[in-house]
Amino acid sequence: MEGPVYCLVVVLLGGLCSASPAGREFATSFMQNLYADTKDTRFLVEVAALPSSQGSTKVKVSAMGEVFEKEISPGSSGSFKLPDSVEMRGSEKFNKTVLIEASQDVTVMSLNFKQYTADTS
Repeated sequence: MEGPVYCLVVVLLGGLCSASPAGREFATSFMQNLYADTKDTRFLVEVAALPSSQGSTKVKVSAMGEVFEKEISPGSSGSFKLPDSVEMRGSEKFNKTVLIEASQDVTVMSLNFKQYTADTS
């Protein structure tokens, strides 16, 4: 009886499915920084195409009603600077989600920077 139980545990822990940080659709948001109104703010989304990509990857970033588009070569990355208005303020309902869509699998990093405070995801 122990053999089948161990086998089941190995299968469940080994995974019948897998996860990867790469994908074609992502959603992110930018949390509030320490000070609401400062200069030199940066809200960036960095998108990297996988080296195994077949040709250029088309990437579209939608934020605050604006759409930013780029084509990224395999193994390269592209940066999208977003408007300051994407920052979440306070603790109310929030509709400033940033949507990232790509024609092939990519990885995404977001950077939120102001004086004395920064955040990445």
